[in-house]
Amino acid sequence: MARARTIIVISQNFKDLARQYYQYLIQLGYHPKSCQSRYNYLSEFLQWLEQQGQTNIIKISKERVNQYYQYISNRPSKQTGKTLSQKTTHSHMRNIKDLFEMLVNQGVITINPCSTLTFPYPKSTKQRTVLTQAEIQALYQATQTAQERALLSLAYGCGLRVGELVKCNSSDVRLRDKILIVPKGKGNKKRVVPMSSGVIKDLTAYYHNDRPLLTMERDYQPGQ
Repeated sequence: MARARTIIVISQNFKDLARQYYQYLIQLGYHPKSCQSRYNYLSEFLQWLEQQGQTNIIKISKERVNQYYQYISNRPSKQTGKTLSQKTTHSHMRNIKDLFEMLVNQGVITINPCSTLTFPYPKSTKQRTVLTQAEIQALYQATQTAQERALLSLAYGCGLRVGELVKCNSSDVRLRDKILIVPKGKGNKKRVVPMSSGVIKDLTAYYHNDRPLLTMERDYQPGQ
């Protein structure tokens, strides 16, 4: 667990807190690289607090957090020398909010000092390409197997991201309840997605036709 060389946290309590937060993120299922970035963000916040003469995380007020927001919004990038992007600034502050949320869940504090603060997230300037109904129909017509159609139905019919689709297991599909469980969506948050009759029809066709043949010689248990 490397730390940015220019960030030095002196307080042992803060060092322990940073390690605890890192392990907390690991347990939540975040990617190790994301955990490392968040760890570094937190270390910079803790270093800044020490420079302000504060070494007790319990006593940090929303005013102090807002002061850090002003600081990080104007701090130049160590790589380009320019002011940090609004997206990076937002990531710093989101990380701090998650830290205090962890402390609330653990009963260390009762109120998250960031709960009433807002940190603007930059609006995307990229325009998304939206498929027409004719193009969507063409995609469905291009499928050659029940498996391909089922995958398309899950992606389009349930509005899944690519990362969510590839991690989807059969145990996440609840045909009887007409819902799909997405265990790790955006922000590592679990969500439940309703399935339309069309999606259910395509998945049922896959289960009864393609799946038995595809798994015939595999060492697997039904329902996995």
